[in-house]
Amino acid sequence: MSCYNDYLPRTDSYGNRLFFERGIYVSKSGQYITKPKPGTSYDYYYKPKTDKQTGREYIVNNGERLYVDELVAACFLPKPPNKGRYKLRHKDGDPKNSNLTNLEWVQAIPTPAAGQFVSGYYIIDENGNIFDEGDQMYVTDLQYDSDKDLHVTVRPYFEDNDRRRVHVDEVVEGAKGYIAGDKSALKNPAILHKNHDRLDYSKDNLQWVEQDSQEYQDYKDDEKQYVRNKNNTMNPTKQYPSYIQP
Repeated sequence: MSCYNDYLPRTDSYGNRLFFERGIYVSKSGQYITKPKPGTSYDYYYKPKTDKQTGREYIVNNGERLYVDELVAACFLPKPPNKGRYKLRHKDGDPKNSNLTNLEWVQAIPTPAAGQFVSGYYIIDENGNIFDEGDQMYVTDLQYDSDKDLHVTVRPYFEDNDRRRVHVDEVVEGAKGYIAGDKSALKNPAILHKNHDRLDYSKDNLQWVEQDSQEYQDYKDDEKQYVRNKNNTMNPTKQYPSYIQP
């Protein structure tokens, strides 16, 4: 998010900075949030409300909930330029204190509970459920190809809270101790789904095996048949291209 706009002033007469995406002026203290009233010289002053679950303050602008700490940070406190995911921290522990001097960006590190595993930014539980900042991700192996007007079966993936596409096999592979077997002892390691269900990423269903092993080849044969059947089911009135493989 950015606060700058070539067509609107960056600050008002009080030094409050403009969050141009919503046309809102925000003070460094977070206590004064205003919006010019069209056709007048007056401003509308927002009165923040408190989120009962988090204790953070927010305003409602055109039906949209905007958190005060995020508004202050968007206007006065850019995220660190280096790669990584960051979250806002209130230095004094008071989620209602959104003064600029009380805010800082800290790197977000997932904290797993019992029976959970960390993989990068994500947490995965023993049932194969993946969470991003507490939100469970929706895993699918379908995407729509608008050029061909077809539903295409692809590698299982999800879109995280930053709307990045993430492949599930990369997440489970990155979760230390999640997949049974010793990957380093294999020449060409591959992940076997024991029940041959490519969408079942539960811990007990995954195992490292050799890519050229018979059990893995049997799994891949079943997977190819699954993909063909699903493509035909999702595109009943179309001839699905034979060259598209899972």
